Amino acid sequence: MIGKSKLETRVATMPEVLEILEERRKAGEIGYEQEVMQDYSKKFSKISLSDAKKAMSEIAALGISEKTSAKMVELMPTEPMQIKHVLVIERKMFDDETVNKIAEIIKSYQ
Repeated sequence: MIGKSKLETRVATMPEVLEILEERRKAGEIGYEQEVMQDYSKKFSKISLSDAKKAMSEIAALGISEKTSAKMVELMPTEPMQIKHVLVIERKMFDDETVNKIAEIIKSYQ
């Protein structure tokens, strides 16, 4: 993207990325890399945009960062051990109750 400046940086889930790229495709502003990312997002996006936003906010309400919440929504881990592996990003320990709540939230959106 030569000649364009970065307006903002934020964490985005796969469904958000897919929506952004579809809007750009309609406007005719999509390059090869964005096209590849759009195909990838279509294949691996597991839930709808509205569900992704809801799940991310519910997970974030448990004291988990936006970055980790987005990764949880992207990966949709259902087993406590898988969730603990993603929570390593936070660099702090979470009790089993929190891990089980995250598992319940994720299962409710599958």
